[in-house]
Amino acid sequence: MQFKKLIPVALFVALFALNAHADPTQLTGGQVVMIDPCNDAFGSVNLTGTDGFVVSGRGASSGCFSKDGLTFGFEHGGATSQLTYQGQNYTFFHGSVFFNNDTITGSVTAYETNFFSNPLATFTFSGYGFRADHPSTFGTVYVFNVTATPEPASALLLLTGLTAAAGFVRRRRRGKSS
Repeated sequence: MQFKKLIPVALFVALFALNAHADPTQLTGGQVVMIDPCNDAFGSVNLTGTDGFVVSGRGASSGCFSKDGLTFGFEHGGATSQLTYQGQNYTFFHGSVFFNNDTITGSVTAYETNFFSNPLATFTFSGYGFRADHPSTFGTVYVFNVTATPEPASALLLLTGLTAAAGFVRRRRRGKSS
């Protein structure tokens, strides 16, 4: 009889709690570096975002840069790798990043074990910035630098200030013409 009461709880946990998805994170800084992606070389991801989002990892590229952009897969890579969201640290993770000349999107999934079993959460992220290409002895190095974009409240505050300044200038001009 006691087991019948636990069945709905177990079903809820099994269906909804095993793979949680967080709200999309807006990137505020960092960069992605890829070295010679056409020859299956390597790269690194170091990104920061809202809600304490931090991800750093490394991995192998998954294709040449096309007119649409470049996709890069990464995972935890030792002591310097990190995945943090809202104060929670995750040890085992892998993800992918796509970037073109001015935008970057991606996702990263945290796992319970190093064998990438039992997903704990998936985080999606996006941001804006710029891509710079640099020739090197290893091939072309693609660097995407994230630039912070103002949040809506900051944009509204700027618009309010500009409107007030315009009203002040208009009132002064009216006073001089009288």
